[in-house]
Amino acid sequence: MQNTALFDPWPPLAIEPVHITQLTAQIGSSKQDGTLYLLIDPMLGEPRPLDGGPDAAPPENTPTLQDSRTAAWDGRNITMLTFSEPPLPYAQLPYLVQLQGKEDPLFAESIQIALENNLALLERGFGGLPVCAWLQSHASSDELAAWLVRMMQQRIKGHAGKRYLRAADPRTLPLLLALLGKERISLWLGPVSNWYFLSIDGRVTHLQSTGGNKAMLVLKPHEAETILDAEAINRTLAQWYATRSAPYAQMFLNARLWVKTARESGWPQTDDQLAFALHADKYPQFWRHSSMTAIFKNAKETQTPLNTALAEITESQWDQIMLNSPQKKTNDGYL
Repeated sequence: MQNTALFDPWPPLAIEPVHITQLTAQIGSSKQDGTLYLLIDPMLGEPRPLDGGPDAAPPENTPTLQDSRTAAWDGRNITMLTFSEPPLPYAQLPYLVQLQGKEDPLFAESIQIALENNLALLERGFGGLPVCAWLQSHASSDELAAWLVRMMQQRIKGHAGKRYLRAADPRTLPLLLALLGKERISLWLGPVSNWYFLSIDGRVTHLQSTGGNKAMLVLKPHEAETILDAEAINRTLAQWYATRSAPYAQMFLNARLWVKTARESGWPQTDDQLAFALHADKYPQFWRHSSMTAIFKNAKETQTPLNTALAEITESQWDQIMLNSPQKKTNDGYL
C-alpha cells in the first residue's frame, strides 16, 4: 500500500519544527486573495483556553462569550456564526478569527494546534478538530460569516427542517469532496477565495472558489444518506489512519460501503457500525457466513454491543469463517 502521508513515518511520534515550516509554506496565498481567517468549530473544545482555564465552562450569553474568545485570541477580531435553525448552544457556534496575515504569530500556532489535534484524534479514534480551516476572502467578516451560516444550514430530502452540516469540521470536507466532486464544492464556496484544511494524514487540501452564488447544496438521496452516516464513516477512517496511510478516496469508499451494509443489516447505532466496518476490513464478507446469522440475532435480542459479540469469536473460528465466506468480486479485487 502506497504511503501518501506528508510526514514519514505516519503518524509522527512528535511534531517537529520542520512540520510547521512545511505547512506554513502551503497554507495561505498572497494578500491579493483577501484577508486570512481561522475557522474554528468549538463543539468539542476550544483551541485556546477561555477565561478561567481549560476546564472552565464557556459563558452562556453571546456578548460575554465573544469577549472571552477575543481575549483568548489575543485581541483578534472574532465573528461568530449564528444559527436560527437548527438551534445550537452559544458555546458550540463556529467562529472566525481574523489574522494579521501569514506573519501573525497565531498563524503558525494554529498549525501547531491542528497537528496536535490530529494526533490526538488518531490516538483516540474519535473526537473533533477545533482548528478547522484557514480561509481567505475579500468579503467582510460579517459577510463571510453569513455565507458560512448558509453553507452549514442544509435541507435533506425526506427530513423536516434544516440540519447542521458541519462544513467547518475538516473530517466533513474530504467526505463531501469524495461524494460531490471538486467542481460542485468550488461553486459552493462563494466568497471564500481559498479554503485550506489539514487532513487526517497530515496533508493540506486547498480548495478554490469559482464564484458560485448558491450556498445551498442540492443533495441526491444517496448523498444525503452518506452524510447521515458521516460520524460512523469518520470514526472508521480515524481508526484506520492511526496505523496506516492510504489515499482518502480508496479508504472512504470501503468505510462508506461497510457502514451502509451495517445499517442495512439492522445496526443503526454508530458504535455497532464502527465495529462492523473494522471487522469487515480484517475479515472481508464475514457477515455473509451462515454462522453469523445466529450471532447477529443473539446480539440484537440480548442488546449486546456488536463489538462485544464479535470479540467472543475465537481466531480459529474466524479462520473457518474466512475459509468459507462467499467472496464478492469487484473491479479492484475482493471487498
